[in-house]
Amino acid sequence: MDALIFGYYGELLGKVYQDRLNTLPTVNEAVTAYRRIPTDIEGKFKGTMHFAKEVFSQIEDSCKSAPCSVLMFDIKVFSRIDHGLLERLG
Repeated sequence: MDALIFGYYGELLGKVYQDRLNTLPTVNEAVTAYRRIPTDIEGKFKGTMHFAKEVFSQIEDSCKSAPCSVLMFDIKVFSRIDHGLLERLG
């Protein structure tokens, strides 16, 4: 039942999330989580390996000309949301 509830609200929130990211070009380019970003192959979407390759390539290019720092973080919120709250919002 939890999976169905999270799936349902995840679908609803996913559209709002993507629409909001589309209004923030800089953020839209940086955020990869919980999105369906197409690849060059029709019907296929980028996964973790695609993003890792892009990040390591960008780090490599950026650090050639000057010292640089890399930050990585993960924000975990959705799994901690109260089910009752989700139902009331729906």
